Amino acid sequence: MESTSKINHAVMNAQQDAFVISSSRGVKVFNTEPLVLLKSIDPEYTGNARISSILHRSNLICFVGAGKHTKYPSNTAFVWDDKRQEIVLEYTVPGGPILNVLMSSTRLVIVQAKKIHIFSFPNKSKLIRAEEIRLNPTGLASMSVDDLTGQHLAFPGFKMGSVRLMNLNSLTEFESLSPTSIDAHESEICQLAINNQGTLLATGSVKGTIIRVFETRTQRALTELRRGNVQATLHCLSFSSCSTFLAVSSDKGTIHVFGIRDSEDSSAKRQVLRHVGIKGNTNIAKVSLAPKVLACGFTKATSKSLQSLAVICEDGSYHRFSFNADGNTQREGYDQLLELADEQEFWTKDI
Repeated sequence: MESTSKINHAVMNAQQDAFVISSSRGVKVFNTEPLVLLKSIDPEYTGNARISSILHRSNLICFVGAGKHTKYPSNTAFVWDDKRQEIVLEYTVPGGPILNVLMSSTRLVIVQAKKIHIFSFPNKSKLIRAEEIRLNPTGLASMSVDDLTGQHLAFPGFKMGSVRLMNLNSLTEFESLSPTSIDAHESEICQLAINNQGTLLATGSVKGTIIRVFETRTQRALTELRRGNVQATLHCLSFSSCSTFLAVSSDKGTIHVFGIRDSEDSSAKRQVLRHVGIKGNTNIAKVSLAPKVLACGFTKATSKSLQSLAVICEDGSYHRFSFNADGNTQREGYDQLLELADEQEFWTKDI
């Protein structure tokens, strides 16, 4: 029997002060810290929600259904207006199931295995361009959302180990600037992330041992960050909203937090601030299981010397850690998201 606590997808908003999760029990939006349920879309409207995204902390939430008990085809994305309590936009794209959806104040990007569709959004919503891409079976893509520095889209390039960067502000249905390509690794790209300002790109390959950080304007490699010597599957890369830290999670059950901003100590940006272990509960003797990390983000610092990291896992668990520059950490929060949502909805529901 499928676990009722399992979630299909989780993603932070751009500010990392809220996140959205998708499951067979609908779509739910939480405040990151303190952990509070903000919005909830009933599965009556979403079916089995496989993917979701939220525009900042607005009333616009996008979702895609698929798999068992879904109400909609896997190649259709819907935008839900939480104020109006209804679906207000619908996007159906040819070419197979939707694997990822990215939202900004002016663009909505739909990622499929062999194609990316870029729409104007939310006003006068229409297709600007559809781009053929290298086979991308996981829907890997990242988008910067800063209106001042421009909106940039990063996704795997046609050459193995490369990443394409596209300026979405200059993109029109008639013409666009040629995308920039960065040769990041010799093997396939496994994870990538672009910071909010669109100035930094982090990449990891299927080897999972080295993370590389590039400057997007010059395509110059800034630094290499070693996650470990043993091959690992990377689950998540995430810049802090201020681009000071980079979090890297893998199937080894740890999260590495790197300092990447230049400082007086040039070695500081290469220093691993902490390996944060997230171990799952198990009744099997001498076996330690780690839930898969779906999303992580840096929350508001608890003090001048401490930073906080929030982590959402596939088993529906939420973890919050504090850490400092010396690498000292402490887990300050833990909860089960769907149980918390049920409890809050019970006490706030009209009778």
